Amino acid sequence: EMKDEFILSSSDGMSAKKKRLYMKEMCSVIDLSDVILFVLDARDPMSCRAKLVENMVEQASRKKRLVFILNKIDLVPKNVVENWLTVLRRDYPTIAFRASTQQQRNKLGRAGQDSVALGAGNEASRSDAAPKTTIGDSVCVGADTLLQLMKNYSRNRDIKSAITVGVVGYPNVGKSSVINSLKRSRAVGVSPTAGFTKTLQIVHIDKKVKLIDSPGVLFQDSTHNAENSTKLILKNCVNPSAVTDPIKPVVELYKRVDHEELMLLYKVQKFANAQEFISLVAKKRGKLKQGGIPDIEGAARIVLQDLQSGKIKWWEPCKV
Repeated sequence: EMKDEFILSSSDGMSAKKKRLYMKEMCSVIDLSDVILFVLDARDPMSCRAKLVENMVEQASRKKRLVFILNKIDLVPKNVVENWLTVLRRDYPTIAFRASTQQQRNKLGRAGQDSVALGAGNEASRSDAAPKTTIGDSVCVGADTLLQLMKNYSRNRDIKSAITVGVVGYPNVGKSSVINSLKRSRAVGVSPTAGFTKTLQIVHIDKKVKLIDSPGVLFQDSTHNAENSTKLILKNCVNPSAVTDPIKPVVELYKRVDHEELMLLYKVQKFANAQEFISLVAKKRGKLKQGGIPDIEGAARIVLQDLQSGKIKWWEPCKV
């Protein structure tokens, strides 16, 4: 039975019927799974959490395990990733992850070992020569650690057949990319567009592990106010074309991003505030209304599209 708490906001351009279908399918994934992988965006993992899902797993009639996957670690500095791992591991096991961005269909690469994936407290795995970020690398990080954890759960519970692992989370946090990285092939479709996955998809990693992909869901507890809705837009959980007011999230983005990086990216002169920045982008990209007036809304959507494609880097700081 669907509960009112799962009704989604109407600002994401999705019909109420489709929202309820997605939620029903996600509930099915949780019911069918022995382990739930909740994928979080490393740029702002706390706002990717859903207490409703955590409670569903904890209160299930059949014992299940919940694991956080801190995905997209290549988009934030390494010290920020380590701090988030410390915070998140206070509640659930958490694995740092960077999905493969390689373009071939098979034999996707994996890093042999990574100190962040193994845990911030593992001093032996660290290297003073390690870079502060992993931006630019295309191979997967964290897959071997995650697969070993799932197989350990299978042995501990004496599961004779394949362990069933559900992958859930908000739209565009990288659930399908995590599955492809574990499978080392393009087993499920991926897209930077939020809501690309429409139905449940089952992928057999090997004879011991079976994964179930699910559509991304926005929960009411994350969309009931403007501040959280803006955060969802900044994490690409909502398509820019479906945003009714694209200016507000760009104003929030302006507060979080290094202004010199914006100047270099858009090749614009120094600006004093967010409105001036958007206006300069409009002029640079030819987004003008009649009479040469800058199309502020159109320019704001360009910025959100660049954010979605990964051209603009931002993250929430984490204090341990």
